[in-house]
This record gives sequence, C-alpha cells and structure tokens, in this order.
Amino acid sequence: MADEADDEELSDSSLVVKQYVSDVLDFSSHYGSDLSMNYTAFNIIGKPNVYPSYGDYADTFLLRTFGPWWENAPSACKSFKFKNRNSFYGQDFIDLKFEQLVYPIRIDIYETYNPGSVVRILAFNAHNCEWHLLWQGSPSSNHIFESRIFSPFIKTTPFLTNLIRLEFNHYHADYYTEIDAVMLIGSSVSLCTGNNIAKLFCENSRKKSTEQPLSNGVDKWDNSNFKEKKSESSYFDRLPHEVINLIVGYLDLPSLCKVARLNMLFYNHCYDSLLYIELDLQACWEKISNKTLIGLQSRCCNLQKLNLSWCGHYERIAPQSFINFIENCGSQITHLRLANCQFINNECLRCFCLICTNLIELDIRCCRQKALDQSGFQEICRLKHLSQLNLYRTTIDVQSIVSIARNCPALEYLNLGSCMGINNFDDVVIELAQHCRKIKCLDLWRAKSLTRVGFLAIANRCQHLQELDVGWCTDLSTAGECLAELARNCPKLKKLFLTAIRTFRDADVAAVSYYCPNLEQLDILGTREVSPVAVLRALHEFKNLKYLDVSFCTQITNEVVDHWRKVFPATSIKKSFQMNLSHSSDTS
Repeated sequence: MADEADDEELSDSSLVVKQYVSDVLDFSSHYGSDLSMNYTAFNIIGKPNVYPSYGDYADTFLLRTFGPWWENAPSACKSFKFKNRNSFYGQDFIDLKFEQLVYPIRIDIYETYNPGSVVRILAFNAHNCEWHLLWQGSPSSNHIFESRIFSPFIKTTPFLTNLIRLEFNHYHADYYTEIDAVMLIGSSVSLCTGNNIAKLFCENSRKKSTEQPLSNGVDKWDNSNFKEKKSESSYFDRLPHEVINLIVGYLDLPSLCKVARLNMLFYNHCYDSLLYIELDLQACWEKISNKTLIGLQSRCCNLQKLNLSWCGHYERIAPQSFINFIENCGSQITHLRLANCQFINNECLRCFCLICTNLIELDIRCCRQKALDQSGFQEICRLKHLSQLNLYRTTIDVQSIVSIARNCPALEYLNLGSCMGINNFDDVVIELAQHCRKIKCLDLWRAKSLTRVGFLAIANRCQHLQELDVGWCTDLSTAGECLAELARNCPKLKKLFLTAIRTFRDADVAAVSYYCPNLEQLDILGTREVSPVAVLRALHEFKNLKYLDVSFCTQITNEVVDHWRKVFPATSIKKSFQMNLSHSSDTS
C-alpha cells in the first residue's frame, strides 16, 4: 500500500491526474444481467458507492464464479492439459477505460467483498498495440473480512495510456469477489524524465515491491531468419530423437521459441509438429498477434486442440489472419476455444465450421461483435459431432439455437447463460430435450423467459442430467411440483443451482435429497420458504455434498449456519452478509 507521505506529495503536484473508470470495454464474466445494473461490470464506473462498507452489495462489480467448485463441476471441460502455466493465473479479466492519457503512477482498487483475487495489472500502448505488465502477484489465500484499497507497486511505463486490464484468480476465494471502483493515478509527463514525482514513486517502489522479475518473453515467433550456430563439444545430439522431443515437450510456447534460436539441432526439434498437437495461446494472450499466427502455421500441421481465448483484442488479430490460420492448420482440430475473441465474426465462424468438421468442443462465450449475428451462429449446425458448446453472453437467438439442437444431437454440455437474444427459452429447451437426449450439463442462468412448461420438458426427457443451472429464471416462480419432478427423473444430478427461485419449498428440499443422492453442489440463494429444519435434514442425507449456498434465505440465520459448519465440516456452507464499517475514508 502507498504511504500517506507519498499521497501528500502526489496530491500537491499539478502534474498528477486522478481519475476513476469512465467505461468498461470488455470483461469475461459478471454476476449480473445485461438488462440490469445489479452486480454488473459497469458498476465499476465512477466513484465508489459502497466503500468503506464491507459485504455483499448489488451496486458493485461481482464476478460470477469463485473457489474450486466451478472447476470441479461436471461442466468443467478439462480437455486441455494446460501444461507449464506457471506464469499465468488469470481466470477472469476486465478492461477499464479512463478519460485522460497518463503515465501510470499508481492504481487503487476498491475491494469491498472478499478481496485478494487481483493477480495481474496490464496497460495498453495504443501506439504499437501492445500490452505491458505493470504488476503481477499471487492470489491471497488469507480471508480478509474488511474492505480495502489495494494499491500494488506498479512498473513505470515509457508511454501514455488510458486502458488498464485487471486479471483475477478467485480459486482460493471463500465467496464472490466484489469491486466498487478503480482509480488511476498518473502523470501528464513521463516518469522516465527524472522529475520529482518519478523519483519519489520509483524509489519507494524499489524499496517495498516484492514482485519477482518476469521474463520479457519472445516477440518474434517466426524464426525464419535463423542462422545456424555451431555448438561446441556436446553429447546432447547423441540422444535419440524421441528422448530430445520428450525433453523439449516440457517447455511452454515462449520457451520453445527461445530454445529454437540456439542452434539447428534445437531448431529442428522445437519445430517438430508433434509438439503442437495442443496449442494453448491463452496463457500468453498479451503477446499474440497476426504475426504470431503466421509464424506458427508451419508447425501446426497436426494441430488438434487450439485455445485462443482472450487473444487478439483491439485489432491485434484480424479476422482474415485467423481465417488463414484455420485454412492451413484447422482440418484436424477437435477442440476450439475462442472466449472473448473480438475478431470473431460471421466469416470466422463459417470458416472453422466448414474446415473443422470433427469439432467436439467449441467455446465462443462473450463473443459479441456487431459483425457476428445469426447468419454466423447458424453455421454451427454443420458440426455434427459437437459435444460441448459454450455460448455464454452471446447474442444468439431462438431460431439459431433451435437449429443447432436439431442438427447436433451429440450435445452433452451446453451453456446458454445470459443469452439475452433468446426471448422464448421454453421453445429452446423443448427442442433440446427432444433432440439432444444425451445432454448432461445445461446452464440456463438468467433465462428470463423459461417457465414451468420448459422446465417440465427438461425434467421429463433429460434423465442423464448431471448439472443444471436455472438461477435467476424469474418466470419459474410458479414452478410448483416441477422441482420434485426434476429430482425424481434426474437421479444423476451432481450440481443444481436454483438461485432466486422463490417458490422452492421444504418439500422440494426433501425430494432433491431423497432422489439425488450424488448431489455435490446446491445453490438455493434467495429462497424464502425453506426452513432450517428441512435444510438440516437434507444435510444429514447428502453424503457427497461439498457446496451449499443459503445466502438471503430469510428463515436461515447466521447463527444456524455457523452451527452447521461445525457439524458438517466437509460441506462448504455459504451465507453472504453486509457490514457497515464505522471508519470513513476520503475517496475523492
């Protein structure tokens, strides 16, 4: 944290600019609805509304997931090995725009609930379209039960910026992370010119910063200008080809590029296409550009799994560059992840749906460009072998998803969370239940138009369900006996999220605990008619329950939850709260 003396000197200078977020350009998830302001990413704009209070407040930015439970759920696609991700922690991100261009001095993050999930801060240089790391640290595993202003010591930059990215890792978080505001403190003059502000800040940063130095990575991914260097006496080249390949196979992509420049022996091994069967570019998303895809084409003739999530923002990857890469390297791809890829448009979708005919997994969550509309989504119908499809926060409509359901009968995992373009979820789930009989995981988070008609179609025809999320499906308020019907017909359920289903009753709790003995995760947040007696009985019957959320269940008090936590230590029982702190703080 910055010292008060630093703040006083900074505030006295006319060169210092303090500003809060003016716009949110992109983000990977938020708890709220795109049709509301509660818990959305856009609550981070402007001055703090909640700080210094601590607790669960609707007018903050709330990430949708936390802890290990989402990654341990049946829907957690683990098709990638994700080897050598030692320097990449990010699970979520948000891109923040500020009004004025400045040389960053400090960034204040107002964390008002479960702080400690920020792991990286980056700044965007619009002049050369490159990201620069300002700070990186580990997520906090210590539970902090008070709000705070997190101000890590950041690196100075030789360029002006007004675009900052925050990355989060909330695997260790005990509950949802909430952020109230972000302030960027910067200088109108370069911090590298020797002015007093720069000296003050840099000297304190060197004294107090615990950040470990990071590798600069590799900017040139194509070693076409490589000249062989004759190595001195070595026995390494006497090893069998397979053994050398096994050794270099432990390297991540930037390391492979570096090692390939040592000599011709390593060049040949590091360019072996068998090392590029699985390509995880998300781990180094800030380095990926058009040149990267061009440089990788010669190595990816056997590519089967490609993760480009988060890559190519702000025109670093052009749609045509991606199309060229897929045309040259995509014929064998079975798993494709493109979450938050701004370059994805109708032509990109058409390209890989035509070429990647054996595609099993497709993740295009948060791809919301204007150039991606229903004519693009319709192309997904070509993927007859598709098993896993993530469409979270896309603009897909009813006609497109119905066509996909009819033409992709192998679907087992489908995420339609926050798809506001679907105005009749009953028609959608009826088609899914009829044609996709193998469906195991169905995410209908905030499916506002889902009623008991569609819910009964799921309950009666989707007997293989292991995971169902109907959180905040407000038209299910008259579900009645539907929940008991679901439990009776879907005994394989392991995760059931019924967030804010107000009519969930004691009888429904009893039905779920009786018919679904393998249940591991249950969310009944906001249910008003469930009694502590019914939940206690269910806790005794659930032998595998690892997660239970009873936040805002009006009949269940904090004292009762504290007692349950002692009696059932194997179950992580959640109940959020609000706390008004007595101290005050200057947030100007």
